[in-house]
Amino acid sequence: MPSAHPTGTDLKAFVVAENAGIDPTAAPYSGIDWDGMATLGRQNFENATGRTVLAVTGTKNFDPPTNSKGLLSLDHDLMTVTSVTLGGSTLVANTDYWLRPYDGGVDRAPYNLIQFAQPYPFALIGANRRSLVIVGTWGYATSVLQDAFDAELCLAAVALSNGLMMGRFSGAKEWREGDVNQKNETGSLREGWQARANMVINNYKRTESWGAR
Repeated sequence: MPSAHPTGTDLKAFVVAENAGIDPTAAPYSGIDWDGMATLGRQNFENATGRTVLAVTGTKNFDPPTNSKGLLSLDHDLMTVTSVTLGGSTLVANTDYWLRPYDGGVDRAPYNLIQFAQPYPFALIGANRRSLVIVGTWGYATSVLQDAFDAELCLAAVALSNGLMMGRFSGAKEWREGDVNQKNETGSLREGWQARANMVINNYKRTESWGAR
């Protein structure tokens, strides 16, 4: 399982393995910002799924929940909690609040709700707004899962193909490169990459959890 997102080196190996007709070491391809394209693939995947794939440490502020069940929808994936404070006071896990689901906090099953021992008793005005502060690691997994890694490469290749030799990738039966006529005998690589990425995106897409901010 990869420990990080794809790099430019990974993308180069991918297009070679996919028989895309690109030699990353030769002009004009050697001048491509391959790392930048790999990053774009990651960004496109995370934008499409509404998730941060690799959990990172961060701080998020919320309005404390006023609903009768004391439930707060995080609207983000949460893997671990370092601290939860309300109005500057530290809350105690499994006494003042509980993370949901109970078996969460693992790859592919992050926490997405917090249930508090009681609803917030004050009006959400002034300093009470966004007075709940959660510090932890936010994201879908502690490493980049293989299917997400592959999908990011596919989306990076799609983005790359949008600016290079459109005929080769678009599914055109024949196109011209310089003085040479080329024929496409493998169908549309770009459509195939997008389809493979879409399958993973559909599995990763965030669904709304009930709660109040």
